Order: sequence, then C-alpha cells, then structure tokens
Amino acid sequence: MDSIPEHNSKQAGHTKPTIEEIKKWNEDELVTQIQQMRPGLLRSTNLEIFKEAFIDGDVFVDHAGDVEFFEIKCKLPIGISERLAKLAREVTGGKTAAAGIKSKFMHTT
Repeated sequence: MDSIPEHNSKQAGHTKPTIEEIKKWNEDELVTQIQQMRPGLLRSTNLEIFKEAFIDGDVFVDHAGDVEFFEIKCKLPIGISERLAKLAREVTGGKTAAAGIKSKFMHTT
C-alpha cells in the first residue's frame, strides 16, 4: 500500500519569494539566496566586492535590470553585472529599475 509522503517545511523553500520578502533580506541573506539561485556567480574577489557594497534585498530589487549599477557603482565585472541585473529582473517579475524610475517620473509630472 502506497503512503502519501509527509509535507516537509524544507520543501516549502522551493516557492519563489515575493518582492516584499526579498526587500527584507539583509546583505548576508541576499548573498545566500544568490548563491542558491546562481551557484558560482559570486565567488572569491567578486563575492568580497559585492559584500563590500552592502547590497541588501531592497537595493537589489531597486536595481533590477540595471547593469550599470552593478558594473560601475559596485565595480563588478561586466559578465557578473549582467547576470546580477538579469537575476534581479527575474525575481521581480520583469520589473526593471528603468521602468520604476519612469513610472515615478510620470506620477510626479
């Protein structure tokens, strides 16, 4: 007779976090999540550069799709900057920093 497997709280970890949850992540939680979502993306010197920039979930979400933020302001290589901007865009459901800026601008004019 087949039994139904019990629900495990670790299985719930496969659900995609909401934007509001991501915004609450501190720097260490964000790094942990990035390493789970994109293993090997941040390692050695580039991991240290990312940590020194003190990017938390709120900043990460605010710069979804913003390659220049990661490359110029954070001083990360272009390949990593592209991947981080893309990952941030994916976790925000396709909302980019430029779209957010545009919508803020349009609401104030």
